[in-house]
Amino acid sequence: MAENSANPYLSIYAADLLVVKAMQPIIRQFQNGQITMTNDQNFVHMASPETRQHLQHAIRILENVTGNSDIRLRRNDYRPQRNTLNPLHNEPYPNDTPKTQEERDAYFRYWGGAKDQAAFRQFQIQKLDQLLSILGSLELPPAN
Repeated sequence: MAENSANPYLSIYAADLLVVKAMQPIIRQFQNGQITMTNDQNFVHMASPETRQHLQHAIRILENVTGNSDIRLRRNDYRPQRNTLNPLHNEPYPNDTPKTQEERDAYFRYWGGAKDQAAFRQFQIQKLDQLLSILGSLELPPAN
């Protein structure tokens, strides 16, 4: 439901939850006793298909948020500077036709924050996905 919401912040949070879900196969290896840290042969398998699938789904959600936010900003002639970071702003502003300067500022903070935060998360998750695809498995050091 959050993924398909008109509220971009809910989609961002849905992507965050997918990243948590993506890490579950890695964590399960420790919980199920596959990795015990008691011998010299401890391999953590990092790139399960389930993990990669969840990460790529999160990336697609964030791409949509970034694109939709950019469309809304450009519609009102806002072009965020590239060297600034707009945080998620807790003041929702769904109205697409801001009239006063205060409304325009709120509109920019809302959609600019959504665009920036989605773009930064997307980049980080892409790098994580690439890293996991390269690693495949990770050997832990001996318990001693």
